[in-house]
Amino acid sequence: MSDRAVDSSPTEGNSRLRTGVKGVLALVASGALIVWVGSTIWDNLERDESVRLIRSGTVDERRLAAENLRRATGDREIDRAIAALREALGDEDAQVRAEAITSLAGLVRQARDSGTASAASGPWEKRFEVAMRGLIPLLSDPDPGVRTAAVIGLAVIAPGVNPPPELVAALRDESAAVRAAAARALVPFGPGLDPEIPTLIALMERDEMNVRGACAEALHAAQPHPALVPTLIGFLDSPDRNVRAITADLLGRIGPDARGAIPALIKVLKEPFGRERDRSWSVSPEPARSTARALGKMGPSREAIAALIEVISPEKIERIMASLRGLGGVRTLPDEARAAFAELGRINAAVQGLGEIGPPAVAAVPALITVYEEVLASRQHAIAHIAIPRALARIAPNSAAAPGVVAVLVRALDSTDRSIRLGAAEALGQFGKDAIAAIPRLRAVREDSDASVRDAAKKSIAALERASPPDASKSRTP
Repeated sequence: MSDRAVDSSPTEGNSRLRTGVKGVLALVASGALIVWVGSTIWDNLERDESVRLIRSGTVDERRLAAENLRRATGDREIDRAIAALREALGDEDAQVRAEAITSLAGLVRQARDSGTASAASGPWEKRFEVAMRGLIPLLSDPDPGVRTAAVIGLAVIAPGVNPPPELVAALRDESAAVRAAAARALVPFGPGLDPEIPTLIALMERDEMNVRGACAEALHAAQPHPALVPTLIGFLDSPDRNVRAITADLLGRIGPDARGAIPALIKVLKEPFGRERDRSWSVSPEPARSTARALGKMGPSREAIAALIEVISPEKIERIMASLRGLGGVRTLPDEARAAFAELGRINAAVQGLGEIGPPAVAAVPALITVYEEVLASRQHAIAHIAIPRALARIAPNSAAAPGVVAVLVRALDSTDRSIRLGAAEALGQFGKDAIAAIPRLRAVREDSDASVRDAAKKSIAALERASPPDASKSRTP
């Protein structure tokens, strides 16, 4: 595009256009229909003016016109706008090119989602082809802002579950901003990201902060398949705590088909608390938390159950509680207390993991009861006061341990802590005939000051009454 002198203000053309439209409207009578006609004329003239300005206006006018054209409606207007924007992808000004990319992608996506493209103007697939032919070369544009816009535009219009190879290639761009945009643009392709998962994890290990965060977003959307298990096991040895955490999470999403990773996950579960800081998080996350939850999703495993029980051992709980007593209003936590809170997170995750395993984890019930009793006896309720009753409700029903669990849950209904009462009221309904004797106590909870607790008690009473044998009618609600 040839150089253009900036010989008028960005709004000068619009000002002349408004004057012309006002003259037209002054010639017609007032009324709702006439106002509507005038508005339509104005909209059409404005888009015509934008098409003209994007081809021959000043730099500022071309930028504004590229932005305005994304509001085109109707097949004919959309096709005219797309043609003009396609030309503007070669504009000498980088911001005009970037605005044209954004508007072009938006119009193509709009046509695809609305299905308004008629046979006369051609289906949206033709518009898609036109856009792709224009966008792909701009992934090599000398301006990183244009390359970033092209990456985002490509992601906006790309159909299907697999990302376009050109989008994946942008993960290797020399600009961190473009790499971050490419990683973030992969989020909608979660189910089809298997080939890119190793690359995304590798970028998390070594790249800049914004790229690492974008890769984490993409990986959180991924749905890995079992074929990736060996590769993911290798990443559990990464020196980066964030990588180990997200890798454990990915293995957990695979579930029982990733059981081969259990020994490596247990190794991560047992690693010491990390106080080190890194480039992308103020404090590194605890990989052991993701690992505990992942182990729970692997299905029954004697080795995994034993490792999770070890995390919630009574000795460890007592040590942690001792380090937290007396903190009161302390604003800056000492290292010992920080480590204790990190261990609490690991304990909560281990409880959740055991709950995921369900009845095969019945060996964990004594340890879970011990921890729960510590919660009830202490004012420090940071330990899984909701997760424990939920885990017990999944593990203990119909087992020899059920009566003991019901007894401690009934005691929990007397807690002054609303969340503890809620957890116990919810859990009791899962114990069937073993909790029928708890019905009178649950009836009293129907008068609780908290609505959630009252609702939980009502649901549990209904569940227990359905499980009551005929001769237990005296326990039923009148």
